[in-house]
Amino acid sequence: MTRPLRIQYPGAVYHVTCRGNERRKIYHDDTDRIKFLEILAQTKGIYTVKIHGYVLMSNHFCPSCHAKKVIEFGGRLGQSILYPVPHRQYVFTVPILLRVYFKYDRRLLSKLCRSAYESLLIFLRTTLKLPHGIPGCIMTIQTFGEYPDRFHPHLHALVSDELFKRAGTFYVMPKVDLKFLEEIFRAKVLGMLKAEGKIGDETIRKLLIWRHLGFNVHNGVRIRR
Repeated sequence: MTRPLRIQYPGAVYHVTCRGNERRKIYHDDTDRIKFLEILAQTKGIYTVKIHGYVLMSNHFCPSCHAKKVIEFGGRLGQSILYPVPHRQYVFTVPILLRVYFKYDRRLLSKLCRSAYESLLIFLRTTLKLPHGIPGCIMTIQTFGEYPDRFHPHLHALVSDELFKRAGTFYVMPKVDLKFLEEIFRAKVLGMLKAEGKIGDETIRKLLIWRHLGFNVHNGVRIRR
């Protein structure tokens, strides 16, 4: 049986896979895998293609589905969701002491997102003195970090580097210190966890007297339009 016609165009992303006959193994050990990767590297150089992600299983190889989804989602963001203005990536982290509550009650992760968004809204509106300004914001949750075996809930937010008015005009954010944003985020998260019955006033008091509270916000990555 002939294969379906492959549609080709500049910038296309293809899902390439190959499985052993009768589902038999095509890699018996790491020596086989290393040899395959050497051939893959040579082929990539000959045909000038980009390899975004892949996985080597015992009886087949195929692209990493997660990597493919990331590429597709990124393309969709740029083409039909993000307004053509500069954006910044904000990263929100919480203290180790509080992470266990999110680990055993995943419902709190959505509330963590809400706390971060509300903190951003207050921070941006206060900085630009626009009480009704609206930011563009896309937020994702991650629960892993440098050490995969440790639960590390944190947020990545792609935020327009300006506030919009309903009329369509926008006002660019100046470069300002993030301490105020961290303080708002800390208050929002502690208030949320207290309202959920996870912590009490004594835990909050202990956290507030620590020299390094563990609430951090970083926004060093700026993405041009």
